[in-house]
Amino acid sequence: MTRKFVPVKSAIIICGHHCTETNPAAMRIKAYLERMNILKEHLSAYKYSWTNESTFTGEASHRLFNRYNGNQLLFILNLYASLIEGFTIKMGLKIEDRLMNQLPVAAKTEIFVLDWLNQTAPLPVSNAY
Repeated sequence: MTRKFVPVKSAIIICGHHCTETNPAAMRIKAYLERMNILKEHLSAYKYSWTNESTFTGEASHRLFNRYNGNQLLFILNLYASLIEGFTIKMGLKIEDRLMNQLPVAAKTEIFVLDWLNQTAPLPVSNAY
């Protein structure tokens, strides 16, 4: 199985632009986020803060990204996972590790973080993780 991203035209939705209920990509992202496949229980043993739970819904924005905020990290992980066909929890753990250990200091917003993830080497979709 190969890794498939949402087409670039639909990736604009991540940034909060052109999002309508009639856009299939927007509806797929919304449906994925409603079921939140990656949960708190799946994350590694990093020390996260678990405050402001209700503020991380909808789409990525220019909110400041705090990699130690567990709810915001879950939000970004699940949003990113919604863009990749065949995304698994094991892949989510690899992305979590990248966010905690490789994310550039310049990554200040959720949108920047998602852009950075899209530019990093892809994870193969397999059971290897």
